[in-house]
Amino acid sequence: MRQTLDNAAAKLNCRLPIAECITQVSNTEPDHESVDSRLYPEDRADTYQVHQETIPSGTEAILLIDDVLTTGSHYKGAEIAIKRLYPQMRVQGLFVARRVHENPFEEIDLSDFF
Repeated sequence: MRQTLDNAAAKLNCRLPIAECITQVSNTEPDHESVDSRLYPEDRADTYQVHQETIPSGTEAILLIDDVLTTGSHYKGAEIAIKRLYPQMRVQGLFVARRVHENPFEEIDLSDFF
């Protein structure tokens, strides 16, 4: 991912500080295996470590880049972890894909009820 971002910045002729500024430091059960015990974003934030030394002084915004947005819990947890240290920081997310859930009501014809 890092090399891809560096290449994109070079092609755009811009200098972006690209850093791995946050990592997950404790393992959690995958959300799809723990439907009844999923972590709330506030709890998930405790599983992340922000590497402050990678964030240049004066940084006003951080763009978190990840492969898939499923429920948003990991993204929100990372955002909370960053904002605990940098309350005024703007945090945005960029994701390659998003999981789309099926609509459980798609096959229901409401005219049957009226």
